[in-house]
Amino acid sequence: MTPTEELRLTGRAAWRGLVELVNSNDLTHAASIAYYALLSLFPFLLLIISLLGSITASEEQRLAVLTFVFRYFPTRLDFVASQLDAFRQTRLQVGVAGSLALIWSSLGVFGAITSAVNEAWGVEKQRSFLRHRMVSFLMLVAAGLVMVVGLILVTAIQVAEASWFGAMLLRFAWLQAVRPSATSRPSS
Repeated sequence: MTPTEELRLTGRAAWRGLVELVNSNDLTHAASIAYYALLSLFPFLLLIISLLGSITASEEQRLAVLTFVFRYFPTRLDFVASQLDAFRQTRLQVGVAGSLALIWSSLGVFGAITSAVNEAWGVEKQRSFLRHRMVSFLMLVAAGLVMVVGLILVTAIQVAEASWFGAMLLRFAWLQAVRPSATSRPSS
């Protein structure tokens, strides 16, 4: 195959890909996932914070957990971060109706993802409304569990690194000179 034929075939494939993208609903599904993700993020985080508030026993434990969570929260979302920081100052108690409303509003992104995946895989038989919401709820629970497991793993790694480094400091005295620069974190 000559370079000219290769270039022509590459151009034809790129053109066909562009035409298929424009003629499909892919951009619509991507926009709906982004839209629902933005609208579902705040209720999901409020739900997680209310659960953390009810799980932790004392006020200092709750503040320590929330401070740890906010350390890894994206700083680009200033509005959401400031609202959640305001809730961190006071204990967030949500009743049954409030919890149901937070869960319902958090399901939007998972419903959009489910619809997009169903269309991408060519699923013709649509689920009923309640079954669709149940799948979205299971995805919400899975996302919450992944978040909790991630926080536990990060905490365990930090504890292991701190104990390991402390043991090395006791064993090798010359590491005391390295300690301030190695353990200090840049402030952001």
